[in-house]
Amino acid sequence: VASPAMIRSCNIPCPVDCEVSTWSEWSACCGSKLRSRDRTVVKPDSNGGRQCPFLTQSYLCLSHCGWSVGYWGNCRLPSNQTCGNGTRHRDVTCLVDSNNGSDALCSAIAAKPIDESHCSLSCLSSECVMGLWSEWSDCQVVHPSIPRSVYCIQQFLGT
Repeated sequence: VASPAMIRSCNIPCPVDCEVSTWSEWSACCGSKLRSRDRTVVKPDSNGGRQCPFLTQSYLCLSHCGWSVGYWGNCRLPSNQTCGNGTRHRDVTCLVDSNNGSDALCSAIAAKPIDESHCSLSCLSSECVMGLWSEWSDCQVVHPSIPRSVYCIQQFLGT
């Protein structure tokens, strides 16, 4: 008669630790009060292994972004015209913390302002086409007012 076995085999599963992906890029602060990034679970924990760490990080945004809009330039006519319809331009730039940013960041908050507009220069002989205003002059004690000028850039003498 055989004696009973003193050793018995058993199957105890090993613990499996959670594994996560690398962090994503930080989200933009533009238009949001929080900036965040995240990661995903690649392999969940099991059998008493280490649990997954936090999957999202965020912090308060201290940046500012928005459209910087320049002044309109003079009306430009097609090269063969001295009066009539033309176009004028201005600079429109997305600024993020005073640095140039992508238009997509600012567009998420507000539509991009137009940077080109139709304009017209009169063809009447008596009209003067005025240029842009000059910068303000320095304030002087003798003259309490601060003058600035605008100059005629084209005088029409007839058609």
